[in-house]
Amino acid sequence: MTGRRFWGAIGVCAAIFAITAVASPLIGSTRIDYSRAFAGLSPDREILFYARLPRVLLKRRVHPASLTQDAAAGRAGHFLALKKRIERHRARAAG
Repeated sequence: MTGRRFWGAIGVCAAIFAITAVASPLIGSTRIDYSRAFAGLSPDREILFYARLPRVLLKRRVHPASLTQDAAAGRAGHFLALKKRIERHRARAAG
């Protein structure tokens, strides 16, 4: 891959990331009026600035450690569920 193609791909990915980062807080299960939110009127302001925007800024960050932590938490949850199933199976077989 040439340097030009590499930086072109990085630019496209950065643009997609920026679009989703801007659009994500605008999408949600509760309909809000954005002019009221930016004017500081309740409850639209709280929904946008205290619920949606922090979720986008904190959770959707691209950071290898966060991806590793999410994967580890998923594996741990899967292990605990499997352990409970095995214990139930052993209890039924013994009883």
